[in-house]
Amino acid sequence: MVVSERLSADELRRIIGAEPDIASAGTARFPFQATWRLRAAGSGEVDLSSLIEDVLSRVAPLRGALASLRADHDREVTCKLEIVQYVGDDPVGPGFAIEASHVALLADLRAFVDVDQYYEG
Repeated sequence: MVVSERLSADELRRIIGAEPDIASAGTARFPFQATWRLRAAGSGEVDLSSLIEDVLSRVAPLRGALASLRADHDREVTCKLEIVQYVGDDPVGPGFAIEASHVALLADLRAFVDVDQYYEG
């Protein structure tokens, strides 16, 4: 996800050069925050690591555009990987892995990783 309090969702889309899965011009909680977001979702039977891999594989070709965006708008743009996992009686279990090449991608973008895990029991 790319977040900006200065650039609009349309400006993010134009600069990045790709359509997001979700774009927003703000929310009730963050009314001045535009977002550009790629998303993957699955059920308890889907390995979370594979969903993360899918999203980051879609981000990888945008590395140059995203790095330029960060360089040009350093204080105005944040990149982050948000992971939400609901853990319960599922066959896969909790946890995930991120490949080294994708860790390097996140580092290049100065992205932070935000992980929320919830227990459903």
